[in-house]
Amino acid sequence: MTDAIMHPADRAPSQWEALNEMGFSVFPLLHHSKRPATQWQVYQTRQPYMTEVAEWSRARPAFNIGLATGAVSGVVVLDLDDDAAILAAYERGVPETMTVRTPRGLHLYFRHPGGHVRNRAGLLPSVDLRGDGGYVVGPSSYFAPTPEEAAQGKVAGSYEWVSYGPVAPMPDWLAAMLIDTKPPTPPAPKPSNVVPLHRPGGYGNAAMLGELQRLREAAPGTRNHTLNRCAFALAQLAAAGEIEGDDAIDQLRATAAAIGLEDGEIEATLASGWGGGMASPRQRPDPAARFGAAPPPPPVAPEAPAPAGLPLIDTRNWQVTMTPEREWAVEGWLPHRQATYLTGAGSAGKSLLTQQLCTCIALGLPFMGVPTRQAVAVYVTCEDDADELHRRQKAICAALGVPIADIEGKLRLVSLVGGIGNELATFTPEGRMSVSDTYRALQRTAADTGAGFLALDNVAHLFTGNENIRNQVAAFCGLMNQLATEIDGAVLFLGHPNKAGDSFSGSTAWENQVRSRLTLTVPTSEDGVILDPDVRELKRGKANYARNGETIGFRWVAGAFVRHEDLASHQLADVQEARDEAVFMACLERATSDTRAVSHNPGTNFAPAVFAKMPEAQGVTRRRLEAALERLLQKGAIMLDQPLWRAPNRTMKQGIKAAAPPNNGGENIPGVCTDPPAPTPRTDPHRPPSQVIDFPCTDPHASTPLYTTYISGAGLDGPRPPGLPIDGAGGAA
Repeated sequence: MTDAIMHPADRAPSQWEALNEMGFSVFPLLHHSKRPATQWQVYQTRQPYMTEVAEWSRARPAFNIGLATGAVSGVVVLDLDDDAAILAAYERGVPETMTVRTPRGLHLYFRHPGGHVRNRAGLLPSVDLRGDGGYVVGPSSYFAPTPEEAAQGKVAGSYEWVSYGPVAPMPDWLAAMLIDTKPPTPPAPKPSNVVPLHRPGGYGNAAMLGELQRLREAAPGTRNHTLNRCAFALAQLAAAGEIEGDDAIDQLRATAAAIGLEDGEIEATLASGWGGGMASPRQRPDPAARFGAAPPPPPVAPEAPAPAGLPLIDTRNWQVTMTPEREWAVEGWLPHRQATYLTGAGSAGKSLLTQQLCTCIALGLPFMGVPTRQAVAVYVTCEDDADELHRRQKAICAALGVPIADIEGKLRLVSLVGGIGNELATFTPEGRMSVSDTYRALQRTAADTGAGFLALDNVAHLFTGNENIRNQVAAFCGLMNQLATEIDGAVLFLGHPNKAGDSFSGSTAWENQVRSRLTLTVPTSEDGVILDPDVRELKRGKANYARNGETIGFRWVAGAFVRHEDLASHQLADVQEARDEAVFMACLERATSDTRAVSHNPGTNFAPAVFAKMPEAQGVTRRRLEAALERLLQKGAIMLDQPLWRAPNRTMKQGIKAAAPPNNGGENIPGVCTDPPAPTPRTDPHRPPSQVIDFPCTDPHASTPLYTTYISGAGLDGPRPPGLPIDGAGGAA
């Protein structure tokens, strides 16, 4: 291949690992571009995990490498953009240091001096500095400008190592310029009548992420105007103490540079927008004021004014403006600013999957290989206590290869188990919906934490209307969509299928009122036999914005879900053995139901030989079934030479028999009665129970395991805590 087709970024995936091992915080840029391919701000505060780096390095077409400058990587980078800039810098004195050649000049890496180093444009002609909150294109990348970028004078070329040498301290002349140089857009003093309500945090950070996303998505021709608007909006928050002004300016400057604005116009626009916003402080809305007591009704006017017309969308500029790309919380699976409904049978693992999904979104990690939009995630469960959430989280973090400490402040867990009054809305006898105190507490929690993703587990506790009444279901789904819009994020709420086998319970409004519905299943053979109880499939049951019916396959391993292709070699061996054993037991069950005795002794009834020819074997060989027989025998799962039944001649047939399993706490295993509990009590006697009755008991002699899902942790008259208990008494540490 020629260089026009295969560039350094396409043929050096190991460069990702090398830069990461050198201590640099790297992240992906779009193919042959300087624009980030992900929510890169998270990598200004932490280095990427090895799992992230490995996935980026395998991407095709290849990502360019972004390298976050500042304290996170321990470096600042002097960007010399032409020969004159290189000469000017070296005339002042440049020590030998790590150097990368760019399409138009050099990147000189210097040791971070400590403190906060601002990004500076125009230190000298064509000389910029990338510090805290900035980034540069890393070595082994290739830049191919768009026509618009080429018109601005940007040229194509590679980013290549010139010197791997150690990173030197900043030269004295550069350090002096940073000390003496006045920041280009200093924040104005706060007006004396503004008192911050709280320290900068949840609401302000969420607003800043939203403005930065708006700037990243600005269409060509509108970017300068969008930068001005974003600077004005964030300056309002900075003036009110909601965000740190210096940090916001740095992030705006870096994002504007990433989308192709020139340094000169960036600084002029920032100064204009920031100055205007600082003169008009804006604090976050008070949820209590927004959702307090309803105001008294206005006096009745003699004649009601004519209603305003419906808001018409202005399409005049659509022909010449860029069509906005669709946004996703999980690419192709969970749309942004929409609610998604996840259903699945009891014990399928919806709660575990949801907590794992929340973890991936909170940390900006791929979910089952699918990119996510990084955001603070809040998981609210009415079915599991803090201890169970803790156990799950430990297994999830182990599977993802991240320390559990990394979720602090990013993943917030709420347990309402045992509480009374967990419903989010109530309905009058006429069917009108009113939001509850719990819903208002949920709004407050989302605002306080800056949440961009909410998961609600599950509908049986949160929806107390009649799920067979279409307008009540539609109103509740509308409330979930409204909540997603309000947090500028996404909402996932969980439910059960119905008794008839449909993937949702009650009215078809559950299907019609959401734009996205997912189903979690345990795959079975054509005749309904579960051959591997650890395997799961997530399926798009409804997708208005993507192709219906696509699936993601994964399996339960050590308390978490893992894709088959992500399993380690020793895990693959364990998985095959577990599947072979499950196949052996399925074949034994079929043989027993057909009154066909099988034996462990070689001969016409040799169990592995008989089973290998059965449809239930699903291609498992005789040799593997022989090994499964030995393992099952050692585990006590089967017994040999057992009396089975009497033949027509009254002789007792003997052979292999499945051992009676012990009570295992509620798992659905043949021979154990799994009668469900009584349906969840309802205040409306006309409303059918929503709890699905799975696996009815047909064996009167089977043992009955303890059912723990809905055992309450508090008495009916116990006091309800104010708001949602996050990470504390009602959450997981």
